[in-house]
Amino acid sequence: MRNDPGKVRHPSPQVKCEFIAQQILKELLTKRSFQKYLIDNTVKEVLNSVGSADTTIYGEQVAIQNLGFELPTTCRRAVINGNIDLLICHLKLIAELFTKSSNLAFCDIGANINRDAAALFSVRLQLEQFLNSNHFQLLRFERFIRRLYTLLRYFAARISTPFQIANCAFFASCLCDLLYRFEEFCSIHEKNFTSKFEQLQNAINIFHDVVVRRLNEMVAARIKQEHAKKAVKRKIAEGSPLRRSSRRPKSAATFREVEQALRSPGYLLPHDLHEKRQLMQSRRITTSFSPSKQRSSKYTPQKIVQEEMIHRLAHEITKEMINDLAARVNDVVIISR
Repeated sequence: MRNDPGKVRHPSPQVKCEFIAQQILKELLTKRSFQKYLIDNTVKEVLNSVGSADTTIYGEQVAIQNLGFELPTTCRRAVINGNIDLLICHLKLIAELFTKSSNLAFCDIGANINRDAAALFSVRLQLEQFLNSNHFQLLRFERFIRRLYTLLRYFAARISTPFQIANCAFFASCLCDLLYRFEEFCSIHEKNFTSKFEQLQNAINIFHDVVVRRLNEMVAARIKQEHAKKAVKRKIAEGSPLRRSSRRPKSAATFREVEQALRSPGYLLPHDLHEKRQLMQSRRITTSFSPSKQRSSKYTPQKIVQEEMIHRLAHEITKEMINDLAARVNDVVIISR
């Protein structure tokens, strides 16, 4: 029987669903998140399908054994215990070194330029990679522990001599934060080492109380002390009169006095008249700055007499000077009225 060419063949529902599923799977495989999900599920299914004789609690050692690398439980326990014990020892030694060897009297509150921030950033990046994993990875654990050893030794060398308080306070605070986050992650994902991680937490608490808190208190005390000194200096400067120093510019009154003292007498003024003028100026200055004038602003008979004497003396000096000049020029005596 011939098929009618006018009729269109429609695919069956099963074929249509399979085609749609293939298109969806093709689209999903382009996503990296789906690729990771598929790989993780496949590995989990393979590990679960292995016999119970070769299966461990976590499933990681089966994959390692299949690849030809054996890591027994005793070796894993020895690696974790050894690294944690060494880290606890480092923290205790640093706390003891800080309390005994550093002479805090010679420490400076200021901060200098160093590479602490770069080293801390590198270690923090490794810690983030270790924390972002879904399970405890022994290789990253050992790598991060080694970097922590380097930072702790560097910090111990820093505080063994007089140091910059601000820099060390920042360094110690960042170290303490890294240690607390590391201990929290390990204690959550490794239930078989609860007692060991509790010892690590106690060591970190000692490091925080002895070193970090003490450094922060020193920074706050030094800053408070500096503010108190500045306040005292400001009060002294506001309450006390200005002290004239060699570098301080002189006042206008002082320049006026110097100008009067160094003023040229003129080439026509004789020596005897110059001495009389100086005598008159000295009497005038003494009278104007006398204590009696500062105590009372009212005129007294004694002041009136002194002013009359000064005016009379000035009149006589002026008269003698004019007569002397006239005698030198034309020998004519000018009688002043």
